[in-house]
Amino acid sequence: MKDLAPNHRINKTFLPVLITSIGCIILIIALKDHLFFLGPVILLTIIIGYLFARQSYNNHANAFYDSEFLYLTYQSGTIKIKLQDIQTLRLSKANVKLMGIPYNNYMITYQNEDRSKNSYSFLVNSINHNIESFEKMINYYSPNTRIDRY
Repeated sequence: MKDLAPNHRINKTFLPVLITSIGCIILIIALKDHLFFLGPVILLTIIIGYLFARQSYNNHANAFYDSEFLYLTYQSGTIKIKLQDIQTLRLSKANVKLMGIPYNNYMITYQNEDRSKNSYSFLVNSINHNIESFEKMINYYSPNTRIDRY
């Protein structure tokens, strides 16, 4: 299996952790004269941030693929999607920068077993070389799949 979005869950968890850290720093500065309230407020902020980060980690999947399937691995289990069931691949323009590195949104639209449409999206950067090989494999095994690059 090749990695398509191996760190997607970690990337989605990073934002709640960052916001919690910044919130704690702001609260420390704002409540420095009220030390009695500072401890419980910081503890409550950390607990809420942890719960958001944990929920974000559990609700997002990492993506892997081989010559037959796309695998979306969630905390609760893995979803196998046949490559022939993938309908569209869409790579958008870079609209997010993390630490100076531009990231693009990559969206995969596919049919479930019950023939309803579903999609999975994740951020990719120029370092992720498996996108091109994934698209070549999709072209080979599912030539009707539409590939869009904006």
